[in-house]
Amino acid sequence: MTDFIAQHAQAISPLANLAMVAIWLIYLQVFLTTYRRQRRSSIHIDRGAAKGENARCLVTNMGQEPIYLLAVVVDFGQRDSTSRAVVTDRDELNDEAVTSPLERTTQGPLCQGEVRDLGSLADLMNRARARLNVEIERDALRSMWVTVVAISDQGTHLVAASKCFEAKHFESDAPIFVPQTILTKQVRSRWQRRTLRNWLEDRDEL
Repeated sequence: MTDFIAQHAQAISPLANLAMVAIWLIYLQVFLTTYRRQRRSSIHIDRGAAKGENARCLVTNMGQEPIYLLAVVVDFGQRDSTSRAVVTDRDELNDEAVTSPLERTTQGPLCQGEVRDLGSLADLMNRARARLNVEIERDALRSMWVTVVAISDQGTHLVAASKCFEAKHFESDAPIFVPQTILTKQVRSRWQRRTLRNWLEDRDEL
């Protein structure tokens, strides 16, 4: 074996170099993929403290990098139509109820693992009702989508996540909101993020 390698050293050497280069390229690809996955934003949306319309809507930054919460958008699915509104600001709070003007908005930075209370689901409905200037009928309400839009990568990249809460109607007038899925859908598509960005830029609220 040693004699064979010595006799064909000139032919084996380039092949060995190519194999080494291929191994390093594979290693680099795995490293870059892992690095990008670790830096990728991840936003979780959930309910807490109750199951009905008084449940709190909670947003958690599950990514390693801090994000800036820019906007909260809700879509209401009713019998014949779907309505969309920006509900970022806490319109239910007046100046006398807060110690700082910043408490009247859900905008702001979110560090890794930090949670923000967006208000109750009823608060989100009331904000949307005020913004749209329409009546949202509880008995006709079928679902509510909550979409959180944020900025990451030092203010250069728009990220978003969405979760659907189905409205279950029982004997009581107030619906019970049940998450359609446990996990939160991350908006990864460039087209979806561009569409959402264009829609937000057309709103007077931003």
